[in-house]
Amino acid sequence: MFRQRKLAPSSVTQRLAALRFFFIKTLKRSWSVAETPYPKQGRRLPTVLSQEEVSRLINSARNPFDRVLLMTLYATGARRAEVTRLKVSDIDSQRMVIYIQGGKGRKDRDVMLSPILLEALREYWRQWKPKTWLFPGSRAHTAPCPITSKVIWHACHEAALRAGLHKRVHPHTLRHYVPFLTMSCNRSRAQYFRPLQEAGNDIVLVRSISPVPVETGPS
Repeated sequence: MFRQRKLAPSSVTQRLAALRFFFIKTLKRSWSVAETPYPKQGRRLPTVLSQEEVSRLINSARNPFDRVLLMTLYATGARRAEVTRLKVSDIDSQRMVIYIQGGKGRKDRDVMLSPILLEALREYWRQWKPKTWLFPGSRAHTAPCPITSKVIWHACHEAALRAGLHKRVHPHTLRHYVPFLTMSCNRSRAQYFRPLQEAGNDIVLVRSISPVPVETGPS
């Protein structure tokens, strides 16, 4: 499979797992892992953007909608599928968290909500007035269903091209940025939010931890 079909190790592993299931569960026959070992998969270091590159990426978004998407990805470290399923009710400004439902492994969790992202989400809500889903689908963003993960992928891809970034940038790249900053002892909270600061002149870092909610928008 490696030589003739030129499959990746992960593809070979999936096919071996399917054969193993077929032999054991369907044919009720034994299966020797020693005779059919799973291929080893190489590990590559993730692409990590600098603070300046993150700022350029967010600033290069095609429109305000894409800009808020990128800011949400960066500030929360959420997966793109998790961002698509966010609801307006998931924004909790009293506890300064965002509630992620049905994440990887069908697990719910809370992620940090920065004051800068909260302000950006409120400005976004004043303009688009989403009702149920935080990021509704369709071109006018008024659909009763949320956007797809492809919308986030295209928003990140187009912003990277417009920013002139020569690294391989995709939505998961911003997720890699969060643990990188967490592991570095020289990174402060203010440094983490600096790209968000630089993403807009109307956003100020120093804000109240529990600002007054805006009408019925993100609470």
